[in-house]
Amino acid sequence: MSDNQGLTCQAKDMALTACANDTCDVLFDQPSSLNLSPDNSGEQSWVTGENISFTGTTNIQFAKRTTGSATIGYNTADPSAPLRCYIGGKNVGLSGCKVVFSDAGFIFKNESDNNTTIPTQLSGKPSNTGFNAKALAIQAVKTNIATGACEAAFPVGAEVALDLAYTCSAGVSCSDPVQLSNNNRVYAIEQSYKSVPLQFDDESKAQIVINYPDAAQLSLNAKTNLILDPITNLSVNLTGSSNEYVVKPFGLAMSLPNDGFATDAAGSLFKLTGETFDLKMNAVQWLAGQDNNNDGYPDNYSEITNNPIAKHFINEQPLVTAQLKLPIAGTSGTLAVVNTVAFKDTGSLSESISQYSYDQVGIIDLIAGLNDGDYFGAGDIKGELYNVGRFAPSQFKIIGVQAAAQCTDYGSNLTYLEQPFELGFTVQAQNQNNQLMSNYRAGFDKSVVQVSAENNEAGNYVPASSFASRLVNLGENNWGDTNDGQWQMNQSNVTLKRLGVDQPDGPFAMVNLMATLTNIERATLIDANDSPNTQVTCSTNCNSVRLNSVPIEFRFGRLVLGNNAGSDLDRLLIPMESQYWDGNGFVVNSNDNCSVFQHPKLSQVSPVSPVLTYEYGNGAAGKLEAGGYPVNNGIYAKPNGSGTFTLEYNTYDWLKWDWQGDQSQLNPYAILQFGHFRGNDWVIYWRETRE
Repeated sequence: MSDNQGLTCQAKDMALTACANDTCDVLFDQPSSLNLSPDNSGEQSWVTGENISFTGTTNIQFAKRTTGSATIGYNTADPSAPLRCYIGGKNVGLSGCKVVFSDAGFIFKNESDNNTTIPTQLSGKPSNTGFNAKALAIQAVKTNIATGACEAAFPVGAEVALDLAYTCSAGVSCSDPVQLSNNNRVYAIEQSYKSVPLQFDDESKAQIVINYPDAAQLSLNAKTNLILDPITNLSVNLTGSSNEYVVKPFGLAMSLPNDGFATDAAGSLFKLTGETFDLKMNAVQWLAGQDNNNDGYPDNYSEITNNPIAKHFINEQPLVTAQLKLPIAGTSGTLAVVNTVAFKDTGSLSESISQYSYDQVGIIDLIAGLNDGDYFGAGDIKGELYNVGRFAPSQFKIIGVQAAAQCTDYGSNLTYLEQPFELGFTVQAQNQNNQLMSNYRAGFDKSVVQVSAENNEAGNYVPASSFASRLVNLGENNWGDTNDGQWQMNQSNVTLKRLGVDQPDGPFAMVNLMATLTNIERATLIDANDSPNTQVTCSTNCNSVRLNSVPIEFRFGRLVLGNNAGSDLDRLLIPMESQYWDGNGFVVNSNDNCSVFQHPKLSQVSPVSPVLTYEYGNGAAGKLEAGGYPVNNGIYAKPNGSGTFTLEYNTYDWLKWDWQGDQSQLNPYAILQFGHFRGNDWVIYWRETRE
């Protein structure tokens, strides 16, 4: 109850609450039933019913038609629980749970709704303006002896000095005065009584407008001593209180550091996914022009940032959610609560500074309310903060790597210069939970992926910058190729080019291919173990991942055919070997265990006829071993009469050579001679002698 005073001409309002815990900050959410006391009788009754069932909280009314006191309580309750009685916000105990009824007093009236309820107010808003605007009045009444109804107690048009005060409800803090206006005068009403002259009309009503700047649940109190007979000094005390009404903040003004905002993908970085940020919220007062639809909430939350603070908004827990703003049609992330701090008074501020993190790329709006969605039964208090961001991935990871030498048989790890090789991998933009960042696109994809090669061979280091123009066919892949936060490469014809046809160099015995990520904005590159143009081992500040697990040896190679001669009765081997440049000259490439030899690639340059045919040593094509034919295999020419034959072998481009010295890249060739051996035509007879 707001106070312990009642009128015999009017029922007394009370609030009944079923509590789930000792502090009653959690309501019992199951049905409760009570048989109230005192029992109904001829002179008193429970207007809302003596037997009552409710859940959580309800309003009840008790009427007494004769003066005197009534002790309030209950006879039975289901479920059974002890009763506590609060009057004016104070626990008065069961013995003090009394209402004293008088034949005269004050009624606080809601003239707009023709009742006695002051509705929920907004901090800093006059009660006759905007949301829940009502015409309020204090009426002095007395009980009509004949009808029992309330009637005017003051003379018509009287100005009467009343003692006014307000009461702060239990569990609430109050400090600032209530501004009360009457007859174009404004009075500061405090928690201790002060005399205020009010102008009353012919119905003993004083029209009032109230305005409280802070957050609270409170009631207004009035009292005076009315002299009935100035000769005998006969007087009567008039008292009265309003209902306990709620004054709630207009909204929650939310703020971040200056770098916490971005309007598009070009905005500055705020946080990586998973990084904690502080969100400050202040309960603020109403200002004119910010609630044009009078729904009690700001029309535009960005306008309330600098509103005056509504003090004493305490103990409420904020509830904040995120709504994705950019990229359009992106994936919504999760706003994680790192630490929620309830609102508290910090000097003159009602403030909460809580910590959150976000797990997706983009820009978001933050939507705030109260954890239980309610402030003293008056509904939620809301806040919105727009264009929060930009959020970027917290890590990048390279997966699905395909990068190895072309020839790995028998322990080789060889690729020729200009020999195409497969290079494939995927770079994933991830959050702190290793989840793919599908929003890493549409301008939010800031990082650049580059592929480079270095020869880390001791004494023959070749930096990535020197190989940059020679590593070709890398494709045009970029983050925009996909919409799921992946940069993908899948090239089958990447080559490390020769300097020129007749410019052999190398060998490069320890070449590493690496993927380098730049502009990753403080993110981590998982398993980073290299950096371009640095031969020393990378242990910190690495920005690259080595793609090949074993260093690749790149060699400048050529295929050589040898000349041969023999009987026109026997097949003749066509000599073949692969060679590489060792820095001084061409030598047999003993690491080549992969180059294929196939006789269909042989063509006869001359003569036009007869034409030779060919066969394999073991009946099938094969691969070179240690740079030459394997044992018991090779390409053989079958005789077709005697003669000299010039042959050309159509080899791979990376095994061609400038055989004529004219900077043309040519296939290797060989000369085969079939026929019987005979002596010199100038010698008729040759005799060997022995001594």
